Amino acid sequence: MTRRMRERAHTLAKAATSSASIPAAKNYISRRPPPEQKTTLPGSLRGASRLGRGGSGSVFLLPWQPPRLSPPPVPMCEAGREREREGRSGGDDMLTEEPRPGLKPIKRSEGGRLLTQAIWLNNNTLGELTDFTDIMAKLLEYPDDIYWIDLSFNDLANIDPVLTTYYNLHNLNLHGNAIQQLSEVDKLAVLPHLRSLTLHGNPIEEEKGYRSYVLSTLPNLKSFDFSGVTKLDRTTAAVWRRMNIKPKVVRKRRDDY
Repeated sequence: MTRRMRERAHTLAKAATSSASIPAAKNYISRRPPPEQKTTLPGSLRGASRLGRGGSGSVFLLPWQPPRLSPPPVPMCEAGREREREGRSGGDDMLTEEPRPGLKPIKRSEGGRLLTQAIWLNNNTLGELTDFTDIMAKLLEYPDDIYWIDLSFNDLANIDPVLTTYYNLHNLNLHGNAIQQLSEVDKLAVLPHLRSLTLHGNPIEEEKGYRSYVLSTLPNLKSFDFSGVTKLDRTTAAVWRRMNIKPKVVRKRRDDY
């Protein structure tokens, strides 16, 4: 083949690959799949963060949602606003108002006291537990047998020591309050039957080592913040405590020698 013939063949091949009449020529020669077409998402889908492929080659969008660490606080009800304006405590309402009816009606004793082991005082404006023991004694037939106390979504700034007087307490809900010190959890160590505790939604949740501190302080918990406690959780909490909390040293006085 002469030089002129080679140049002629090269020109024809180049024209064939760039010709608009043969759109697949370039892909056929290079043996590459056709490039994917870029599409512009509509305005309602531009906030999507993840793009995936289905088994049939279809494209689907998964809109991004921020993680919810705890339920949002429930707005103060009208009864709570009225109680706040009049300067009354939540305990006054416990004695005067009837409890909400549940799936099963609450039985009463002959003296009119409630026969129940669960106290749900969630979604109120309680800032303290003044006269809590006296109120429970007036409401319940067997106040010492309280099994479950729900004080979630209130304004409690600390864990009142009155809660530690209920020896049989098994479930305690304190999420969605205003507890700021991790050391408040130490008060609950005297409850031998406490197995379920919630504290998320409090400022202490932002503290470093929050979960490990609670689990190492209360090693008998089986559920914390609505999450089961695993063996790995216990091991991690024990290691964290050895590395971050120094044991208290008891100093002996000279009189002891």
